Amino acid sequence: MSSRPFALVQTREQWQGALLSRTTLDDAGRVGLAWSMRPGADLPREDVPAAGLAFDGECRLYRSLPVEGRVQRMHWSTSQRPEDFALTAYDLFRMTEPAVAGDFTAASAPTPLRDPRALAVDENERLFVVETGARQVLVYDLWSSVLVRRVHVSPATPLDVAAHGSIVYVLLDRDALIAITGRDRTQRMLLPPEITAPSRLAVSPTGAIAVLDAAGTATARVFFLAADDSGSAVAQPALFVEQSLAVPDARDVEFDGADALYVARRAGESILRFGPVQHAPMLPIRARLYDGTGIVRTPEGRVGFWGAGGLSYGMEDRVLYEATGLVTTIRLDADEYQREWGRLFVDACLPRGTEMRVGFTVTDDDDLVAAHATELHALYERETGPELPWANLGRSSGTSTFECPVLAPPGRYLWVTFELTGDTRHTPLVSQVRVEFPAHEHLRRLPRTLSREPAAAGFLQRYLGNLDGVLTDLDARAAQRHVLVLASTAPAEILGWLASFVGLVLDERWTECARRTAIAEAAWLFRYRGTVPGLRRFLEIGVGGPVILIEHFKLRGQGGALLGDTGPAFTSSVLGAGFRIGGAVGSTATPVPMSGTLDDAFKTHAHRFTVIIPGRHGPDTIGIATLILDVHRPAHTVFDLCTVGTGMRVGRGLHVGLSAMIGRTGGFRTLQLDASVLGRDGIVGRPTHGVRVQSATLGDAGGGGFH
Repeated sequence: MSSRPFALVQTREQWQGALLSRTTLDDAGRVGLAWSMRPGADLPREDVPAAGLAFDGECRLYRSLPVEGRVQRMHWSTSQRPEDFALTAYDLFRMTEPAVAGDFTAASAPTPLRDPRALAVDENERLFVVETGARQVLVYDLWSSVLVRRVHVSPATPLDVAAHGSIVYVLLDRDALIAITGRDRTQRMLLPPEITAPSRLAVSPTGAIAVLDAAGTATARVFFLAADDSGSAVAQPALFVEQSLAVPDARDVEFDGADALYVARRAGESILRFGPVQHAPMLPIRARLYDGTGIVRTPEGRVGFWGAGGLSYGMEDRVLYEATGLVTTIRLDADEYQREWGRLFVDACLPRGTEMRVGFTVTDDDDLVAAHATELHALYERETGPELPWANLGRSSGTSTFECPVLAPPGRYLWVTFELTGDTRHTPLVSQVRVEFPAHEHLRRLPRTLSREPAAAGFLQRYLGNLDGVLTDLDARAAQRHVLVLASTAPAEILGWLASFVGLVLDERWTECARRTAIAEAAWLFRYRGTVPGLRRFLEIGVGGPVILIEHFKLRGQGGALLGDTGPAFTSSVLGAGFRIGGAVGSTATPVPMSGTLDDAFKTHAHRFTVIIPGRHGPDTIGIATLILDVHRPAHTVFDLCTVGTGMRVGRGLHVGLSAMIGRTGGFRTLQLDASVLGRDGIVGRPTHGVRVQSATLGDAGGGGFH
C-alpha cells in the first residue's frame, strides 16, 4: 500500500484566489473571520504638534521638544520588561556655536533650536535634527556632542527624517526627498505626483520607503516608494509608487524590525498595523497612553510610543469578529475525470468558542456555477497529529490537523468551502488544506452484491475509509522510517534518542540546530576528542559561533606577539618578525626574563589554554561552554574562559593575531581624535581650557580633563 498524491492549498498566493465572504486573509497566509475595530471613547480633536524620537547605538533615546527648542537624551534599559523600564533625563542638546579665543576654542551659550520636528540616528552615531523653523538639518556627532554640519534646504521646509544604515532621508514640503549619503554628499529625489501634501517619513530595515500624505485628514494615505533603477544618470531621479494604503486620520508611520508598518493616529487611539508581505491589516495595538507626538522603532525591533509615563509598548487590541463567514478554495484538479476523492486534511487553529464545517463542490466541466454542491459536514481532530509521516506541527502553536472524508460524487474538479463560526472575540484560522486522490479501492474487493445499491455503496465507502486511513498512515510511516536516523530530518523530540546511538548526551540548553549538528558530526568529534580542532569545533557547535582557543605554551619567548604580559615571560613583545615593543628596533639581543628561570615559563604555560568567546553572551552560553570543556578537554589541562563583549585593551592580554578582533563593541568608548591625550609627550588634537601639555592623561583629569 503506497501513499496517495494530494491536492494542496498552502501559500498566500493560493489563498488570495479563494472566494472570501465575511472572512479575511492575514499576512501569515491564514484565513479567519473578518474583524472591525471596537468603538473607542470620544477623544478630543485638537492636533498635537509632531515630535521626534530616535535611538542611538547605545540604546539611548533622543526626544525633541519643539516648543522648548531642545532635544532630550534619556537612558533606556533593554534588560527590563517594557512595562517596567524607567527613563531618566541625562543631557540636553542645543545648537551651540564655537567661539574662537586665540589658539583655543570656547563654547558659547546654547541657543534654542527653532522647531525641531524630527530626529534620526545613522549607523555612524550621528544625530540628525530637522530644524523646521530654520529650514535646515543639523548633524551632531554623538561621541563629542558637537555640531559637525548643517544641511540647508531653503526655500523648501524639512518635515521629517529617517535613517537606513549610513543613508539618511529628509522629507521636504516641495515634493522631494533628500538622501544624505556622506559627510558632504546629498542627492535630491523627486516624489511622485500622487503625493500632494507629504508630512511623515519612515524607512524599513530592508530599505522600503513609506511617505504619509495628507496627515490628520479623512483622505490620509501611505505611499510605498521605490527609486528608478534604470541606471540612467539623472541629477534628480524620480520615485514611483509601488503600493498605497488609505488610512484615514493617520498622523505618523514607522516600520518594526520585521518590516510591518505601524500607523499612529490621534492621542489615545489604537495604532494600526499592516503586514510586511502584502500590507494586509493586522490586529491593532492598544495605545491609551499615547500622547500623539509620534512613534519610534526600538533597538530590539519593536515599535514604541511616547505617553504620560514615558516610552511605552502597547498590546494587541480587542476587535469584533464576524459571527460567521465563508471561504471557498481555488479549484483543485485530480487530473482525471470521474475521479473519486479521498480524505480531506485541514491544518487549523480553533480556539474555544469557535467552530469549522466544510462542504464540497465537484464537477467535470470546470464550471463552479453548474457544479454539484454538498451540504456542510463537521471535521474531527486527529489525535495522532498530521497524516504526513513523522511530521509534527507543534502543539504549542495551537495548530491541529482535522480530517474529514470528501463526501461528494466523483468528479475531476473540486472546490472546498469552509464555514467559520466564532463568538465575536475569537476566530478560527485555516492555514493549509490537503485532499487525497484517488479514494481507496477496498469496495472493489468485496462481493458486488454488497455495493449494488447506491446507498449501501456509499455507506461502505465511508465505513472502510476509516480502516484505510489507519493502514495508509502506518504504511507511510514504515516507508519513511529512514528519516528517524538522519539528524537533519528526525523529529525534534527524538533527537536525544538518536544521539544515544553514538554515545552522545545532548545538553537541554542547546538549540535544535546545535543538537542536529552535533549528532551529524558526532563521529568526527569523538575521533578528534581532546585535540585542539575537536575541542574548538565542539565549542562552536555549543555556543553557536566561532571561538578562539589559545594554548599558553605558544606564548613562551617569542612564540607569539604578547602585549602587556605580567607573568614570568619575556618583557618584550614582537609584532611580525623583527619589530619589538619596549626594545630597540633591530636588536638581536636575547630578551631577559622578568624573574626566575626558564623553567618558570613551563610551569605557567604548559598544559594550559584559554578559550575566548567573541561577543556578549549570557550565563547559559557560558554554562554550555564550561560543561563542554569539563567533559571533553584532556584531564591534565587547565583552562580559562572569557568573553570579549566589553572590548579589548592594548596592554591587557591582547594577542595580535590570536585574540585581536575588529568590530563594534559597547564596552569601551572609542578613542576620539581632537578629544583625547595619549601618554605624557603626545597630544592628539587641540587641548581644551585648563589642560597642561605633557601632564594630561587619558580619562578624567579633574576640572579640565579629557573623557
